[in-house]
Amino acid sequence: MFRSTSRFNIPFFDIRSALQKSIRRGIVDDTVFYTSELDISGLGNSAFTSLILFASEDVSIADP
Repeated sequence: MFRSTSRFNIPFFDIRSALQKSIRRGIVDDTVFYTSELDISGLGNSAFTSLILFASEDVSIADP
């Protein structure tokens, strides 16, 4: 069942946003916290889908 909040009642999209910001700022501890928070809350699939999305946004398509 999809929960829209984490185990600490943080909305899913707030955690996802914080995860993206922590990745871009290079804050490893926060990145691990937000990823594990999504995973433990049963939103692990969404966490890893988000990581793929963030990577594609930041790297983009390479110019051959």
